[in-house]
Order: sequence, then structure tokens, then C-alpha cells
Amino acid sequence: MNSVSYALTLQASDGTSLSGTLTLALTDSRLQGASASASPAALPKAGDQQCFDVIGLSGTLSVPDLIGPNPVACSGAVYVSPLGPPLTYIVQGEQGAANIALQFNLIDSPGQYIGGGLGFFPQGGGSPVQPYGVTGVRQD
Repeated sequence: MNSVSYALTLQASDGTSLSGTLTLALTDSRLQGASASASPAALPKAGDQQCFDVIGLSGTLSVPDLIGPNPVACSGAVYVSPLGPPLTYIVQGEQGAANIALQFNLIDSPGQYIGGGLGFFPQGGGSPVQPYGVTGVRQD
């Protein structure tokens, strides 16, 4: 699959705004989970256990004022329901000792706009988090 890129705006709780870029591509079609076929008979009915696909992602995240000038390689997954659009995207990466995690959803149906949250852990996963609200606009 071709990659998709988003121009990001990160907003800290103190009002600070940062700019960045996220580029992602699918890495495989099914990591785990159950999937329904395209047949309407296979779709869940009321009371049935819901199912979803987990699709691998890889890409880069660049937020120069937060993580430095070099993009961070990231990987993760998108959780997709057979009944509609993706449920959520989750990606993470490391830059030296620092960890970064991003979760976002599509705001509109074709995926032109995204919104979510980013956690930056400057000294690694056990360090205090610096949280940011994230919005993004697809770049074509």
C-alpha cells in the first residue's frame, strides 16, 4: 500500500503548539483477531461477539521541536471493524532513550483529518509523560 502523510499540530496543556509530520503505510493485512468476510451473513448480529482485524503499520514521525531534527521510525497497528471505518490507530517509536506513543482516529470518512493524543516520555517508558493533543490534515 502507498503511504499516507499528515501535517500535524500538537497542543500542550500550557498552550504551546508544535508542528510535525506523520507518514504511515500498512505492513501486513492481518496480525491477529477475527475477521468477517464480505458476506452479509458473516456480519455480527445484535448480541454476537464483535470482531475486528488488526493491521500492522510502519512509518515515521517528525516533530523537530520535541524530538529533534531526525524523524523517528515508528510502528504499530490500526484496529478495523468489519462494520465500518477504522476503530483507532496506535503507533510508537524510540529516539535514543526517549519513547513516543501516538493514538488517533479519523475525524472524517475519507481520512482527510485525524485527531488524537501523543505521549512523549523523555527518559523512556518509566519517565513522566508529556501529553499533547494532536490534530492532522492529510497531505496529498
